[in-house]
Amino acid sequence: MGFPSPAADYTERRLNINDFCNISANRIIMETCSGFVVVDKSLPCTQGSTILIHADGRSELAKVMGGR
Repeated sequence: MGFPSPAADYTERRLNINDFCNISANRIIMETCSGFVVVDKSLPCTQGSTILIHADGRSELAKVMGGR
């Protein structure tokens, strides 16, 4: 059998980005060249909002400018 490990009391679970960003069904995580972006799909798009655009097989972040 053997002795129990003295380090067993100090085990930690693995860190997950979902724990930090409160990810739900309406949010997605996208990795960029400078980090991560959490996009909430349930928020309305208004002037000044930052949005995610899919074009030509690429994904980019853009800011909504102008009026209606």
